[in-house]
Amino acid sequence: MTITLSEDYRASVDDKVLGFVGETAARVIVLSGYLCENANAYSLIIDYGDGVSYELDMSEGSHTVEGSLLWREGSVLCQVLAKRTGEDGYELVKKSSVFELYVLGSVSDDCAPIPTYEEALSVLDEIYRKAGKGAAVGAATGEISGIAGSVIAAATSALAGE
Repeated sequence: MTITLSEDYRASVDDKVLGFVGETAARVIVLSGYLCENANAYSLIIDYGDGVSYELDMSEGSHTVEGSLLWREGSVLCQVLAKRTGEDGYELVKKSSVFELYVLGSVSDDCAPIPTYEEALSVLDEIYRKAGKGAAVGAATGEISGIAGSVIAAATSALAGE
């Protein structure tokens, strides 16, 4: 998907689909068009409207969509921010118009979602903590629910190899 910015910072997209629920690293968002001469960093805000929003770094001109962004079906509001970075953080230079994108459902919605990086680390931390206290790895993994079985299996294999 390409987001094109005009001189007046109106954003237009060539595709309204951000991705499908559970999809990971299958789509790339590209930023093109007018770039502010006073800005040296760009980001894309994705807002789910229920207090959940993400800020994607677009300074390199593109971003690969992770599965953690595609966790719920529905529309999201988006806006490109042009920023000037400095020693004390960043200063907002310009905002694009707000535009709407969609996360579409999937035939395989009943499959376990691919865990985010943070969820995977959390599970591994919990397994290591419980294994360190003398609990059996199998018991530790059995107590953790709501995470994809592949992460638990990988963590169990890693522990068994130590």
